Amino acid sequence: MNNEKKTGGPAYPIPGMDMQSTGMNLRDYFAAKAIQSLPQSAHYMKETLKWCSLEGGSIEDALAETAYDIADAMIAFRERNT
Repeated sequence: MNNEKKTGGPAYPIPGMDMQSTGMNLRDYFAAKAIQSLPQSAHYMKETLKWCSLEGGSIEDALAETAYDIADAMIAFRERNT
């Protein structure tokens, strides 16, 4: 089984350019969009603070992990529905 994360390819592909050197991938783009709304959710922040105090992690790590979890879910949904 392949454990490599699917990135969705480049976020802004440039025709004729090497696909590996076009910058941000779709996973990064989705995560960047997702992380913008996370701190605005009081419920999410309450759960994040609880997790940080229990696990000893930082709020930043919790936000980043959640943003990439959302990005992975978006890529998986996109693959199932295209």
